[in-house]
Amino acid sequence: MPVWDTNLNLPLLQRTYKLGDIINKQNYLSVQADTGGNIYLLQANNFNQNIAVSNFIKTSGTTSLVNNLIQASNFQTFLYLQLPGGMELDSALFTGGIFSFNYQNTGQVPITFIIKLPGVKKQDGLIFNYADTISAGKEDSVKINFAGYSYKLPTDQPSFFKNCINIIVQANASTTTTLRMSFYNSNFTFSYASGIIPPKSLGINSQNFLLNIGNAQGFRDKTNLRDAELNINVAYITFLHNLFSIGVNKLNIEGLHNDGSPSVYLRDANGNKDLSFIVNNGYSGITFTNSNSNIAQFISSLPDKVNISGDYIMNPDSTYGAASILDVIRIQTGFSTHSYISINNASVTDTSQVELTTDDKRNIESAKDASILLSISNGIPISNRLKVTFLDSLKRELFTLKDSTGIDSIYFSGAETNIKGEVLNPVLSNRELVLNTSEIELFSKSKYVVLTIVLSTSGNNTLQTVALRPEDEISIKALGIIKYRTKF
Repeated sequence: MPVWDTNLNLPLLQRTYKLGDIINKQNYLSVQADTGGNIYLLQANNFNQNIAVSNFIKTSGTTSLVNNLIQASNFQTFLYLQLPGGMELDSALFTGGIFSFNYQNTGQVPITFIIKLPGVKKQDGLIFNYADTISAGKEDSVKINFAGYSYKLPTDQPSFFKNCINIIVQANASTTTTLRMSFYNSNFTFSYASGIIPPKSLGINSQNFLLNIGNAQGFRDKTNLRDAELNINVAYITFLHNLFSIGVNKLNIEGLHNDGSPSVYLRDANGNKDLSFIVNNGYSGITFTNSNSNIAQFISSLPDKVNISGDYIMNPDSTYGAASILDVIRIQTGFSTHSYISINNASVTDTSQVELTTDDKRNIESAKDASILLSISNGIPISNRLKVTFLDSLKRELFTLKDSTGIDSIYFSGAETNIKGEVLNPVLSNRELVLNTSEIELFSKSKYVVLTIVLSTSGNNTLQTVALRPEDEISIKALGIIKYRTKF
């Protein structure tokens, strides 16, 4: 009777685990003071916030110069109407605002007059002027919208009147008489302004940035970073020169958690959460480290979002400068957490049912040889050990797979990474573990298989830089290979 050796392949399990699934269950993620573990880059994000400067060159309120008596003598009268908001302008482009005046002939004969604003040009580029004749005993008023007008400080205007618009009035009548005139400025707005503009707050600006940490929330309160940094860069974005300084006042950086756990503030070395500094020449950068802040504690809390709020003061020193409505203040925050971290035997355990038919069991019992083939695709840049234990129908332990040295777990290498520590490719590994006679018999009684993945950086002799991400995953397949003899 012919005898044939036959192979029977029995699928035992197929599982995929994300790093976050493993770490979420642990309390073992901690900092090592030495370099015995790996360096992990937990988080590196840049967040930008743009704040418009347009309100800085916008005025509110009214200034006035009232009840000026102009002699109708054909001589020029020079008047100076203060600009709203205490500005001292040498040039500007208006987008709005009202210049108005009223005039009253208190005499007995008509008066002809002309008003000139030597520093103001209309849309057509001509210097503003207004001429009229008013009858005896009459009164009238005029409102001019300055939108589209421009301003340039006249070269002959006295320096102590730089905060004013020069008004020249010339009146004439057939006999000596007076013209009563009042002038008003209100709510000037500019697309561009150059000069001394008084300090002005742009208000409390607040913005949330989502970190999108996903499953990384499992790392929360399980890390305590050693080397963390936060860079805050404030830049004044403009096409102009002669930039105004910026006062950053009460800048708060708050980490918020969706689960309602307490928020955490970035604080300086003195424990202050209200951060303040001055930005000169269009740029200022501050780096917060463990030596001058609580940055490690802040980032270790892994907030779901970060709120950045602050009061930005334009021209806090009341100096000369220029600004436009296109200008923005850009706040950029960059988190960096290059830290020495060790993972000590973080593990996840999973149980699968072994589906063996009656024929499968009979074939195993009569097997000539048997082995378990483990196929691993490791996309986690950390080495791991895999423990596989078989149980009977009552979930009593039958046996555990051992490597060639007798250790009851099997070592697998971490994923392939680039110089930045980012995963390039999973490492594929196949390990076939031969069962002895006793294990073959116990295998035929198997009903469950228990899989334990153990992650650890302990015992690594080399210092490796890797990027630790909760989405990294490891896939495991187990196949039983039975060799038995068949008679025909």
